[in-house]
Amino acid sequence: MDRITQDIRDEIVSDLKNMHPIEKLVEFDEINLQEKLQRSAYLIIHYDDLLKKEEMIYQELENKYDALLGTRYDYYRFEYDKELQKPEIEKYYLNKDKMVVQMKNILLKQKVRVDFFKTCLNGLKSSAWNMKTFSSNLQRGY
Repeated sequence: MDRITQDIRDEIVSDLKNMHPIEKLVEFDEINLQEKLQRSAYLIIHYDDLLKKEEMIYQELENKYDALLGTRYDYYRFEYDKELQKPEIEKYYLNKDKMVVQMKNILLKQKVRVDFFKTCLNGLKSSAWNMKTFSSNLQRGY
């Protein structure tokens, strides 16, 4: 299997939402506006840090995946029972290799985590801008 299923993706996102209730962080009203504005800078920095950590993990996994591909390619090219050519190995063997498929799924799951934190960070930045605009409008009496 070359892709993770939507159910697995949804499960990962659901777990992340439980740990990081972003919807509650971006909601605001007249009553909690000042508190949310003061906290927004910290949250943006915090979620930017979380995103960078997840991106580093993704990069490490991507490097391991590339190394594994090379190792498995060499196996099929030089140590396998059949004499295989490059196109055959890439098209038929690597895509079905258990270790390659497993590593690719791990990489795809990590990508879901990276995308989640990117979305959170973008939401926080947008929310901060919306709060500032809302506050300005309140001061002007709109």
